[in-house]
Amino acid sequence: MMKATLAFIFLACMLSSFMSAMASDSTLKIFGNANMDETINEDDIEYVQAIINGKNESTELDDANYDGKIDERDAAQIEQIMAGTEEQLTVIDDTLTDAYPHGRPVTVKKPVKGIVGLNANVPEALRILGSGDTLIGISKTTASRKAFFSEISELPIAAEDVEKIISLDPDLVLGYGGTMTYSSADIESKLNGTGIQLVRLDFNRPDTFAMDIARLGYILNKRDRAEEFIEFYNQCMDPIKEMTQNLSDSQMPRVYIELWNPYRTVRNGTELDAVIMSSGGINIASNLTGDYPTVDVEWVIDQDPDFIISIMFNDDGYQLDDPSKMEAIRDEIINREGFSNITAVKNGNVFVIDRNIGFLRHFVGVAYLSKLFHPDLFPKLNPEEINKKYLDEFQGIPYNGFYIYPPLGGGIEMISISLIRLAVLSAVFVFFLSMTAAASDCTLGIFGNANMDDVIDEGDLSYLKEIIQGTKNNTELADANCDGKIDEEDISQIELIIRGDEREISILDAVMKPLTVKKPILRIVTGFNDIAELLRILHADDRIVGIDPYVKSDKAFFPELYNLPQAGHFRTPNYEAILNLSPDAYMSWVNPRGPDTFSLSKEDGIKNLPGVQIIGLNIGDPDEMPNSALKLGYILDKEKEAAEFVDWYESYLKLIESKVSSISNETKPKVYMEFWSDYQASNFVKMCDRAGGINLADTLPFSGTVPHVDKEWLLENNPDIIIKYATPSADVCGYSMEDQDGLIKISVGILNRTELANVKAVKNGQVYAIDMWHLGWGPSTLISTAYLAKIFHPDLFRDLDPQAIHQQYLEKFQRLDYDLDKHGAFIYPPLERR
Repeated sequence: MMKATLAFIFLACMLSSFMSAMASDSTLKIFGNANMDETINEDDIEYVQAIINGKNESTELDDANYDGKIDERDAAQIEQIMAGTEEQLTVIDDTLTDAYPHGRPVTVKKPVKGIVGLNANVPEALRILGSGDTLIGISKTTASRKAFFSEISELPIAAEDVEKIISLDPDLVLGYGGTMTYSSADIESKLNGTGIQLVRLDFNRPDTFAMDIARLGYILNKRDRAEEFIEFYNQCMDPIKEMTQNLSDSQMPRVYIELWNPYRTVRNGTELDAVIMSSGGINIASNLTGDYPTVDVEWVIDQDPDFIISIMFNDDGYQLDDPSKMEAIRDEIINREGFSNITAVKNGNVFVIDRNIGFLRHFVGVAYLSKLFHPDLFPKLNPEEINKKYLDEFQGIPYNGFYIYPPLGGGIEMISISLIRLAVLSAVFVFFLSMTAAASDCTLGIFGNANMDDVIDEGDLSYLKEIIQGTKNNTELADANCDGKIDEEDISQIELIIRGDEREISILDAVMKPLTVKKPILRIVTGFNDIAELLRILHADDRIVGIDPYVKSDKAFFPELYNLPQAGHFRTPNYEAILNLSPDAYMSWVNPRGPDTFSLSKEDGIKNLPGVQIIGLNIGDPDEMPNSALKLGYILDKEKEAAEFVDWYESYLKLIESKVSSISNETKPKVYMEFWSDYQASNFVKMCDRAGGINLADTLPFSGTVPHVDKEWLLENNPDIIIKYATPSADVCGYSMEDQDGLIKISVGILNRTELANVKAVKNGQVYAIDMWHLGWGPSTLISTAYLAKIFHPDLFRDLDPQAIHQQYLEKFQRLDYDLDKHGAFIYPPLERR
């Protein structure tokens, strides 16, 4: 799982405390997690060594090999766990009994190849991790859900038959923990002495679910898949938690939950009670005795709930062809004697939900209920899209069925949250904006995008057919095969693009001219470091065979690429070196203020590289970068990776711009942005404008380079803030730096310019040195925009954490093990973090 530096992504990974107060809610309950955080990594080895050396206190999980002593064998065990080569693993499972009030230690022999699942949660959890093929025995409930579990529903039913379990000879039996431990207690006693281990994991509760999946990921050597799902899960849960956690009782509806039979409800501490609380509701039965108490009609009438939620248990929502069974349940409740005067009934707030979105898939249920309980807080939340994404990506099955009745109305876009702390939004906005109909607001510049949106899909096929039929007007990108006419061959080309089988694809290049690219492209020479950065985002950096001088000189940022052969700068390419590398394509950069400066779009460049496809991308322009990333994704068959990054990139920009849009020009600071040399003004205005500033050089003429200004001009314009571009070439900033001395010198140097002593920015100490080389161009432009927004409007962006965004970019999209708290120099003075 990601390091603690990315803890802002995993804020919703809540666990019930165990064994003592030392174990926090985010502790991964596996022996070997010596420092008691949410993962097992090198830090745990260091912690164990410090325990052995007497420098650290012992912890409850430091005994990695679970032999009763702390020694070098524990360090060796942790190394094996990290490598996935351990022969056994000891975890704290979800057993909750008098003997184990916080969970019990269970040692599992590895590898685990055969599993019997005692309930329907187990196969669903295994499919999340891509381990459904380990299942060899199932429960009756699993077998009954033939549509949902089509590939396993015919497996032997063994959940209630110990002899059957033993005959299957599984490596592991998985059952309920928590409040349902009783359901597997008898099985455990009969398995004693057989060598078959029972592990209890709930997979039900919001407070333990993420770590249940994490532990199972360790047990099955599926840590990466577990991390991927947990990130998705937290993206669902975090924004809802942030919006509901500070609601007062008067702002939360009072809810009556009914399950199994009429008047059977749930008390505090049960799974469904946790779902109601996570959705911002109050369970009116929370103080009753017994996990699932039965109440009477008078009690419900007297409590007068605002909502009645009935859990449909007898049918699987996925298998329903229509909602009639749900409707019948609702009608029965509404027509009960005495219920007509209950607030929930009078207001039509009686709903039936599928049991499966109340237990393991509770994050979907929480989304539905949050939208029901707080429609004003969640006007654009779309639970159905969350469910669809989960079924498609983590269950591998198509969306089907009915999950709530009456169905929800309202918007179909995902939530736009201006009140959530941005530390959480770093993951949240990526997910919620990815749930919209398209990945981006831009028009994808690929021929075949007939309807001119940001993706090529079935919608383009439909649109193109209507063009051919004469019911739609032709569009700029409708000619999919770029042959000058619209016909059935274009339909065939779009179908090929959708499947990823096209042998060539035509795009609008950086200078907006048609360019046909032959596929596949497996060998690439880059002409600028931003291209290499984008290729790494797309998981295509392994195709780079030649680099430019900037990649060569940036070992800290490009540790896997810097030693590749150098082939010249994009303005002065080494044609001979490029040809010697036999690339399929040469990819370069285009000046965001002058696309004509792309040298290899000119005739001489093309002439000198026969047989090499030349692709220019305008990724230096913040407006064009998303489109370029999406186009390159299609060219390299990395559409998913491109869309994921663009969603992330644009979600932050939209958040920043939505806040900035409310600011009048009169309240925006006047900003002087100085390029590399003194009094060389930067009139690249988009970052400044997006961050809510007014670039004083905006009105200066542009002649292919940045303009120089004199001191009098600067004094006359009297900026509120001065931003100085720092460059790594002077060894003052970047990923190779271990201190801030260079940036400090730059900032202090401007403050000490005697001629600027009366400038407002200098008098107020608003002079910043920023590494614009790494953060101000290409895919990382978002990061500098976030820093500028924080500088320009500290009160408006109090909760914005640019370093957290930067860290996520490095770990998630650049896949670098780099800790910004320990290394690098990117801005001075440093900004306050939240």
